[in-house]
Amino acid sequence: MNADFYGSAVAKSSHNILCGGGVRGCEDLIKLKDVGVSGALVATAIHDGSIPLKYLRF
Repeated sequence: MNADFYGSAVAKSSHNILCGGGVRGCEDLIKLKDVGVSGALVATAIHDGSIPLKYLRF
């Protein structure tokens, strides 16, 4: 996951930007939030326990 790339996309777009995968854990989610990403696909990180379910908002 390349937070710099997503930050550039956020800066250049008037639309919400979503991360399409590659999130390895909570640290990646924090980085994405810090650069303005609106959401992320986190399936593998949920399945392998890298992101606990209690941290997700539905």
